[in-house]
Amino acid sequence: MSRWLLTRPLQDSRRVAAALRARRHQAVIAPVIEIVFRDRVPPSLDGVQAVLFTSQNGVRAYAATGVRCDRPAFAVGRSTAEAAIAAGFAEVVSADGDSAALAALVAARLSPGAGDLLHVAGTRPAGDLAGALQAHGFVVHRAVLYEARPLDRLPDAAKAALIDGKLSGALFFSPRTAEVFARLVTAAGLTSGLRGLSALCLSAAVADRLGAGDWGEIRIAERPELPAILALLDSIDEAPDR
Repeated sequence: MSRWLLTRPLQDSRRVAAALRARRHQAVIAPVIEIVFRDRVPPSLDGVQAVLFTSQNGVRAYAATGVRCDRPAFAVGRSTAEAAIAAGFAEVVSADGDSAALAALVAARLSPGAGDLLHVAGTRPAGDLAGALQAHGFVVHRAVLYEARPLDRLPDAAKAALIDGKLSGALFFSPRTAEVFARLVTAAGLTSGLRGLSALCLSAAVADRLGAGDWGEIRIAERPELPAILALLDSIDEAPDR
């Protein structure tokens, strides 16, 4: 049974941990970023033809405002789409990719003349979704409903896991989380604890922000979604030298 470090925000890490347990792996949950909803004021849907989500946290923040879910929702990936369905959206389409893929999907499915678009985002959205869609003639309103706050020190659970030498590696799902983790590990003087460990990354952008460091290996998922990360993990289990 392998043991993996999860540094995503708490609710996201719990979901990944459940997927790991289903594969008979252990998870060490040690978030390096905290999600804080900024306010509970419902964004206006006047003149809006669709709502765009680039993260599960955006969906949760939107739902927390109590605003209606009677517009079509476009999600960056499958997990975000599932969150939108759980929040009450009846019509949900997933781009199964990144913000560029989402922009391409929306531009192909919708017409600028049918109404504006509402992008629910955090204070530091990844990519330029609004800019890409504005180039196609869309009017995009951004509702900043949450903030992803980095911790100022490495969580104790992560420290203990890196020190005891029983980790197989860590999973990383966003460039910012990877960057924060790399910074906090360095500040804690624990980069030596990464030796021999596998870093499984959702995309090349995530791997770039993680840096080479002292990792034994860094692997990148074929697609930016949880099943592809889990496929990486399965491939490690199936390797003949493991």
